[in-house]
Amino acid sequence: MYKDYKKSFQNKLDKLSRNYGKYTVFSDFVKMCSISIYNVFAKNEEMEKVYLNTIKAYEKEDRALFTKMFADLIMMYKTADDIIDILGPIYEHENLSNSHIGQFFTPSHIAELMSKVSISDDKSDFEKIIKENGFITMCEPTCGSGVMIIAFAKVLKSFDINYQKNLLATANDISDVCAYMTYIQLALYGLPVIVYCGNALTGETRFKMETPLYFLQAWKFRKAFIQKPEDNTNKQKESIVDKTIQDKFKEVMVKGNCQISFFLKKGRFTYEN
Repeated sequence: MYKDYKKSFQNKLDKLSRNYGKYTVFSDFVKMCSISIYNVFAKNEEMEKVYLNTIKAYEKEDRALFTKMFADLIMMYKTADDIIDILGPIYEHENLSNSHIGQFFTPSHIAELMSKVSISDDKSDFEKIIKENGFITMCEPTCGSGVMIIAFAKVLKSFDINYQKNLLATANDISDVCAYMTYIQLALYGLPVIVYCGNALTGETRFKMETPLYFLQAWKFRKAFIQKPEDNTNKQKESIVDKTIQDKFKEVMVKGNCQISFFLKKGRFTYEN
């Protein structure tokens, strides 16, 4: 099944590439997919303009192929045996990486080995971090396709630790194509991640995008109000919501160790850690 969807994806990529060029098609594809996912949760007018300016360069029948490619990609994630890097190997296989700027992607098995040898092999160490800090953090300053974060999530999974709930990652890459690839993969795997596109050395950032689970699990507030167990109280704390989302939320209530309730204009959504 996985191989069938991968073949279907690559056939469509090849078909579009005849008229537009493979790098252009692939980069436009990951850009539009990323914006499509992101704008469901955080409507960004500037990104919407980027999407519309990108898609209008293609004929109507070609636009439909992008939708079908995205469907193939989603099914590849759904039918894969495990959480794996899918877009990175495709990018490399199609010779789209740029060796002139030192762009060499880490193979998945090497990334998994690096994760295993660079972190503890004792599950209790991770449980201690989660107990003391509320969650585990990871920073990847040159993320490529996000393979190192995927590999680390796989290691957590092997310890029966829910990486979707207990891992918050930040990813950065100077290449917008890489930032978009990372965003798509980690979004579809359900990881809470903030993806930056910019120079990790100078601190310059061109754009940033948060994955759906970052919004759905209220990490913006979870980070701000997480309390260590020894400091935990049952007293409620209130906070004024950031101006960018004041139109969505009226009030944020934090109870104890990150039990967050959102009071919407219509109805109520509750997230409990």
